[in-house]
Amino acid sequence: MSRKLLALTVLQPFATAIVSWGEAGRERFRTVVGDYLSGLPHSAIVGVGRMAGFDDRPAGWSPWAHPEQHHWRFDAVVPFGKPLPCKGAQGLWTVPDDVASACRLSFALDRANLRVYP
Repeated sequence: MSRKLLALTVLQPFATAIVSWGEAGRERFRTVVGDYLSGLPHSAIVGVGRMAGFDDRPAGWSPWAHPEQHHWRFDAVVPFGKPLPCKGAQGLWTVPDDVASACRLSFALDRANLRVYP
């Protein structure tokens, strides 16, 4: 029996920014507006990441930080070549077994695209 796969729902466009551009994408993301947003996947898993923790620092340490919120940190992500359709949920949630199997396969196929963040 495989271990359960947990997911964290991240709204677009932030989900794509995390798996595609990582920490360096903050500034690049600021220039992306308009039609691009309508082309982003929704109700899908776009990649996997290793959660390194969270910060609750005040706003100002990052252009994306908001006061009194937790900020999840990832130290490595693998963007999937093709998003996997999946209805999400708020907070951390367990991925259905069939989708988890597809995630594991996508990870195996796409792990050459691993991105490690400092």
